[in-house]
Amino acid sequence: YNALPAAEIEQSFLYLSEYLDEESQYRHTANLVKSHAAMLLGKHFTIEEYCKDKNTALYHLQLSETLLSTVNLTNSYLSALATSVKAETAGSYFLLDPTAYIFSYGLDASKLITEALSLDSENTQALLLLANSHFHTPAIFGGSARKAAKVLDGFAGKESSLYTFQLFTLYELRGL
Repeated sequence: YNALPAAEIEQSFLYLSEYLDEESQYRHTANLVKSHAAMLLGKHFTIEEYCKDKNTALYHLQLSETLLSTVNLTNSYLSALATSVKAETAGSYFLLDPTAYIFSYGLDASKLITEALSLDSENTQALLLLANSHFHTPAIFGGSARKAAKVLDGFAGKESSLYTFQLFTLYELRGL
């Protein structure tokens, strides 16, 4: 596949950050968006072979956490999104170093997914994280492809409402 160069992705993140900083009236929502972008960058530098860089990944994941700590949302929809970003950030730390982060971030990710779904049971990102978690968690700890497929069944006919990166996860997991 044609991946964007890592430097180009980081430049886009900086542009987004600068733009959102100018819109101070939406500070909390802007920090949520920037946190999500930082987490996606951290995940990118964690899993993509062509640009794996543990230090850069760690920087972006820590930035995501820092930005999330400044977010104060009263809207349940946005709170659910923020919790989903926290869950995915925790999962990305786990991907970065599974043995070091299993008992801290690995377990936190599962709790945060549940929390996000309790805030908004239709939260697309949390549902995809749940399916991903079911699929990648060993059976001895409650994971299974069947559980993942059951969650994914809820997306039938809803593909047009998903972002590209969400579609990638959906199609990847449907290839069980």
